[in-house]
Amino acid sequence: MLTGLHKLNKKAFRFITRRIYSSYLYTVKTKKRYKLLANNEYAIINLDDQFVNYDRGRYAFILGKFFSYSGYNIIIKANKKFFERVSRYKKPLLKEKFSFVRSGSTPSNSIVIVTPNQSEKIIKLSYGYHIEKFQEHDCIAPYPLHPNFYKEYPSPKLFASLRESKRVMQIFFAGNVSSKVYGNDEVEREFHMINRVQLINFIKEQFKDNQALQVIADKGVLAQLLEKTNNTGSIVISEVKTDISEWLPLLSKSSFFLCPPGAIMPWCHNLIESMSVGTIPILQYAHLCFPPLEHMKNCLAFSDLEELKKILETALTMKTDDIERMRMNVIDYYNKFLSLESIKSRIENFAHSNQTAIEVAVPYIKRESI
Repeated sequence: MLTGLHKLNKKAFRFITRRIYSSYLYTVKTKKRYKLLANNEYAIINLDDQFVNYDRGRYAFILGKFFSYSGYNIIIKANKKFFERVSRYKKPLLKEKFSFVRSGSTPSNSIVIVTPNQSEKIIKLSYGYHIEKFQEHDCIAPYPLHPNFYKEYPSPKLFASLRESKRVMQIFFAGNVSSKVYGNDEVEREFHMINRVQLINFIKEQFKDNQALQVIADKGVLAQLLEKTNNTGSIVISEVKTDISEWLPLLSKSSFFLCPPGAIMPWCHNLIESMSVGTIPILQYAHLCFPPLEHMKNCLAFSDLEELKKILETALTMKTDDIERMRMNVIDYYNKFLSLESIKSRIENFAHSNQTAIEVAVPYIKRESI
């Protein structure tokens, strides 16, 4: 009885503490309304609760950084509810030198661009799985790198350098394979995709007697492999936890990267990160990229486990010239559609165009009741 009361009191205390803290943040972080200074450029962002809460807070942060990197002062409309759920991905957003306001005329799920001597422009955001099939839009939002890479975006020189890395692995995978997180059936139910746990376990089982497969759990063993000067022609599954600063260099050491789905949807940051350093993706959702990735041109695509096995065997024996051709196509795709430079260019083209509004589809946020 006392134990139950103790747990109840702790829960009540945490609830009250969170409410006090969220009220404090709301009071300290926000102003009643914004004031625009002459000759400054602004991006005024208003996103609904579903767009910014929980893990989806990463997209609000990245969106703000896209416009900040493009030279805009960022203003974000935020109500009290915004501060009730300060997730790990919303914390970086609050640390930025963005202005937060309580009221404004910017419509929900839109970005208003204010540029001196020009009429205001509006970017309307519509989200939902498969939204690109059911609603008209002008373009589809590209899936980004992990938010950690936008806190201080790597220089183009770093990407160029990593693309020249010596490839010592043929096929590589590293990442979280927790059954609790990545073993659920939502990816299969919503998108008819093989979940990450099933996919990695299949590879381990199919290639267990093949010397090409290396499952590495020791950081020292992985370091020794990366120091080799020749390609081992292997499938490497790393269970070593990798620091964010080491992630892109690690990806650049392989010719191919296996890109299984995220926890609840196909899109995953590892696809964009591998492509950024010229590593060719192996994936089941090539058709869900925008524009679609093309099999044997800039990816290796499969539709089921039987095809996956054949694709891995193909990758292990592929000629160097064919790999190099595909790598160049991967880099070209990344530069045109995924790089920060390409996104900045699109923002600027719209800002200085004759268009007053565009509709952007965001397919990687699920539409559900709040």
